[in-house]
Amino acid sequence: MRARASIDLPLRTLVRALVSAAPAHLGRVDPERVLVIAAAARKDAHASIRALSFGGHPPRYASEGGRLQKPEIMIDGVEMLFEIALRPRFFLDTTTMERVSILAHELYHIDPDLVGRLSEARRHAHSTPGELEHATKCIVEAWQERGSIGREAVEDSGEVTLSAWRVRPPSRMLPSEQGPQRYTEQHLYPAIVRFGP
Repeated sequence: MRARASIDLPLRTLVRALVSAAPAHLGRVDPERVLVIAAAARKDAHASIRALSFGGHPPRYASEGGRLQKPEIMIDGVEMLFEIALRPRFFLDTTTMERVSILAHELYHIDPDLVGRLSEARRHAHSTPGELEHATKCIVEAWQERGSIGREAVEDSGEVTLSAWRVRPPSRMLPSEQGPQRYTEQHLYPAIVRFGP
């Protein structure tokens, strides 16, 4: 039986290409510190993004006052700042270009000024759909002008694998809670996902 191809590295290439193509929108994003994973369904979402620290340089893993904490995510020796979770509808209910647009949309939520934070101004609650769509379109068009590098990562290709959490790191926790303080590639496994219906 032929082994399923992994899209972990191709997706990293695509994220890197999107960021490089649109510095006006994504100039402060470090693509090497964005982890892309497969995740379970959440309502009708195609994807979501979350910050993995409380921001700062170096990243802080305790909130101001120390009331809440986040575990550190270290993948292959690199401290991750953001996680993009790709949900079943991303793979099953979209075209190749829609998938690229979804990734660009999630990256646009990253704060352009504050390292390691999501932008309050770019949240859905504080932006019109037209503003988010326009920014996403600009990012994708800039990426296309530079050769659509990494497109093969999200083209229909049947069953592939993408890293997923064995146990999902909490977004925040109380200092008294038990659990790992650091998650690494050892906490990931190659989940099987399928492009297309």
